[in-house]
Amino acid sequence: MGAGFGDLLKEWRGRAGKSMGDIARYLSVSITYVSDVERGVRPPYVTEKIMKVAHFLNIPSHGIEQLLHAAAQWRGSYELNVGVTQQHNDVAAALMRGWSSLSENQLQQIQAIVSRRRTGEYMAVNSVEEAD
Repeated sequence: MGAGFGDLLKEWRGRAGKSMGDIARYLSVSITYVSDVERGVRPPYVTEKIMKVAHFLNIPSHGIEQLLHAAAQWRGSYELNVGVTQQHNDVAAALMRGWSSLSENQLQQIQAIVSRRRTGEYMAVNSVEEAD
């Protein structure tokens, strides 16, 4: 297993030259809370706060994925935000329902779609696929 969430957060915070106080103010939490999370005394931040702190610290996508993975390892599951749209909720529920039965090929396809979307390539690829 890789580094824990708190270790990763501390590493990225150091790289960005930010203090625990900087993060605490940005997230509207106490310095003690940030310290407890970094030391592994408290659970990792929820996904929304992870994304917010990642933006604040200018963490690249591979670093965000490390933080999300470490948080999921701590919790024993990944989080998805609900209420974005009904379609988001439907897709999330479908993934949960069929997660353990997805093949390696299907997982790779899902990862490719999400990766393309993140880099802005998805729209162009999707348009080409729809035209076929």
